[in-house]
Amino acid sequence: MLPYVLMNACTQVFVTTWCAVRARRVGIRSTELCRLARECASGLSVRLGARLFKKRLHGNQHRAIIVGAGGGRWVYVFLFAKHDQADLTTPELVAFRKLSKHYARLSTTQWAALVDAGDLREIDCGRQVQEHRV
Repeated sequence: MLPYVLMNACTQVFVTTWCAVRARRVGIRSTELCRLARECASGLSVRLGARLFKKRLHGNQHRAIIVGAGGGRWVYVFLFAKHDQADLTTPELVAFRKLSKHYARLSTTQWAALVDAGDLREIDCGRQVQEHRV
């Protein structure tokens, strides 16, 4: 049994500003990010512990580190090209696990503040009609 909620209409997918810029630069579309978040919610990802997941994307050329923040929230926190970096370093993994715990404790108001401040961008996965870049 999976401890994560399957994506539905109230699930939210976020991307850090850094990840959004990186995704746009390499041509990763928001529809792909939504699809991968649904796959994480369904258990189709590499679990790194502490609600942290790794997914292949963009034709297996890139990797995404995603936080399952609870409450149906998913956050893309890091993207890297497979040819640039084989995997996360131990310090990176430790830092992302700490970040994951931080996101899990945020209130709805704090999530909204992060979006308003431009630290996170929300992807509207429920109403995407055509593919567009993040």
